[in-house]
Amino acid sequence: MATVTGEQINMFNDNNRVVAAVLSAALYPNIVKVLSPEMKYKQTATGAMARPSRPEDLKFKTQVDGYVNIHPGSVCANIGSFETPYLVYQEKVRTSRIFVREVSMVPMTAMVLFGGTGLEVCRERGQFVLTLERGWIKFISDSQQIAEILSELRGELERMLEEKILEPERNLLTNTHDKTLINTIIQIIS
Repeated sequence: MATVTGEQINMFNDNNRVVAAVLSAALYPNIVKVLSPEMKYKQTATGAMARPSRPEDLKFKTQVDGYVNIHPGSVCANIGSFETPYLVYQEKVRTSRIFVREVSMVPMTAMVLFGGTGLEVCRERGQFVLTLERGWIKFISDSQQIAEILSELRGELERMLEEKILEPERNLLTNTHDKTLINTIIQIIS
């Protein structure tokens, strides 16, 4: 593949987080929200311990279809917890229920930068929240500064892509501003 597109274009293909970010952009709007149950505890000799979620405890929801299920043949079907609250899927099928297949976790930063529309920074219950899709997708930010930086970064990325569309011969890897922006995004995602 590198011979077709060039070494420079493929320089991050071994970075799983970058690949997941590309998936989130490419598969949007195929987003699944992971709804985890409230934490349950079990009593032990040393005190109460959190009981890990089981796969059957999780619920999954899409914006269009509501509740869906991960296909039993999926690698993710038997996972009881996910590192991120959102997944992307390649295919949706309806049999006795609606199933999503070929599911991957999406890092929060990748969703903020590449997924959804209408990114907003707001304050809810004393926390800074990044929202997409009129609040359907939400992420809590550590600070207002981080939320604003991510919002500005997304705006810069959108401007760069619009300029590339208007000027297809523009080389994003040799233009200083574009290269700096791409490297910044790669560092944040990684």
